[in-house]
Amino acid sequence: MIQALQDPSAAVRIEAANALARMGGLERALPVLIQELQSSDLDVVLHAARTLELLGSRASAAADAMRQARARAE
Repeated sequence: MIQALQDPSAAVRIEAANALARMGGLERALPVLIQELQSSDLDVVLHAARTLELLGSRASAAADAMRQARARAE
């Protein structure tokens, strides 16, 4: 799963980060999800944002990055 965090596909990276976070690897998963929030592809940004949203308060460290992504989308 760790290798999938560097997959060429953003969807694979996001899903791997999600699975890793749910298995207790939040520290390794959050940077990947935060990075994906900065993608120029809005589908990728939405996927990462939804993943962070579903992680709830465990993803509070991503709050600033989420706000920045929202500001970019407006």
